[in-house]
Amino acid sequence: YMSLNRLTRLLALILCCGCFFTLHGQPPKREQIDLNGTWEFRLDPNSAGEAGGWASGRERFAESIRVPGAWQAQGFGKPSGVLRHDYSGKAWYRREIAVPGSWKGRSISLRVGGVLRRAKFFVNGEAAGEHDGFSTPFSIDVTKHIHPGATNTLVFLVENPANPIEESPDKQKATEPTGMINYIGNWGGIYGKVELEATSPAWMDEVSIAPEIQNRQAHFKIKIRSAESGSPYPARVEAEVDQFRGSADVTVQPEGEAVAEFVVKMPGARLWSPDAPHLYTAKLRLVIGGEERDLIGERFGMREITTNGNQLLLNGKPFYLRGFGDDNVEVLSGVPPASKEVYLERLRLAKSYGFNGVRFHSMTPVREYFEAADEAGILVMAELPASYTMYVLPHKQFLRKELERILRIHRNHPSFLSLAFGNEFNLGWLPDEARRTEFLETVSDFYGLAKSIDPHRLILSNDGYVMRPTD
Repeated sequence: YMSLNRLTRLLALILCCGCFFTLHGQPPKREQIDLNGTWEFRLDPNSAGEAGGWASGRERFAESIRVPGAWQAQGFGKPSGVLRHDYSGKAWYRREIAVPGSWKGRSISLRVGGVLRRAKFFVNGEAAGEHDGFSTPFSIDVTKHIHPGATNTLVFLVENPANPIEESPDKQKATEPTGMINYIGNWGGIYGKVELEATSPAWMDEVSIAPEIQNRQAHFKIKIRSAESGSPYPARVEAEVDQFRGSADVTVQPEGEAVAEFVVKMPGARLWSPDAPHLYTAKLRLVIGGEERDLIGERFGMREITTNGNQLLLNGKPFYLRGFGDDNVEVLSGVPPASKEVYLERLRLAKSYGFNGVRFHSMTPVREYFEAADEAGILVMAELPASYTMYVLPHKQFLRKELERILRIHRNHPSFLSLAFGNEFNLGWLPDEARRTEFLETVSDFYGLAKSIDPHRLILSNDGYVMRPTD
């Protein structure tokens, strides 16, 4: 009877403590609101929307569209032989979303998997940010514009400027950045998944994992960002990879950032290769004042790709690449599907035919493709969106930003073999020696930038011609 009585009191105490921590304990590390699905939609061929106040969100749009997806594939635009419909210009998206009150005091970002090509974002009638690029996912900080505990109105303006493609590559006018993703058809719209994400005001923002197979260890470099004001404060980043551990202490600057670097020793770790694509997941924790403020998982593989003269080495052994090409010929959707399952099916089929690599023509695949390639054991050769020589110099700064984003976002994928600066850089297509000199200087500048961001990646000047510097 006394044991039962004590048990009852203990259970009551546990329940009471449970209520306390539910009410007063730390909030969830990260929460997302899925924004995929049906959005209100409206084409804007005369660019009347910004002057007409459509960004305010007060006006409803009569038509609807599915996100992710290209608008041509969903019947918008004039009937044509290109995916049945064609439209180049501006279009508007609108959606109302309830944001929980528990998000108050947290950092909130809008995360977009991919857009073709320029986009402006408005939240509750306020300009929240913009993006120009189509090679990577990206995020926009919308903390100041979101109203937790209320219904919020999101409005996106997306534009795919026209770039007429002539029959012969050497006669094409490079009026807009052009890679294979917008070469066969000038697709438009939000082609990646969309979500709102809430984090702690201090969070882990960028993760780099560099394997070192000889010593069976991995080098971690993690950027911490803070939106909190006040004085600098100590923080600790901890990594857990199966039974292996590593950590580092840093000082976080208020409304600034810090970088934590450390090594996780992994004796006996299994290596990644196309024949045995073994993957590890690093559980990363940000601890401040003894409290776990952020928690994420980052997948990687223990593998090294190097060269010895003209020989390609995988994990220190000669490797023969058996590759096929992908020109983004998506006959149903126009744009790359935002589905890892679709790519797993394709890559496993390719694998069954003996392939172990894929080269993308003047484009970089979506995140879901890299995730599938990691699992299937297919090496990916990516490229900047420069389909031919003449598309580089007019859009040099645009391509430079794309290069940075590609390497920073995809560098932890073991399937990521190489990044080239474009396709078939024929210097003979440039009009004079001054342009050829500028072109070579640009390639050299891109190479140095790429190596400073990701020194372990194979960097190619282009696919098709021998042009130095290149790995």
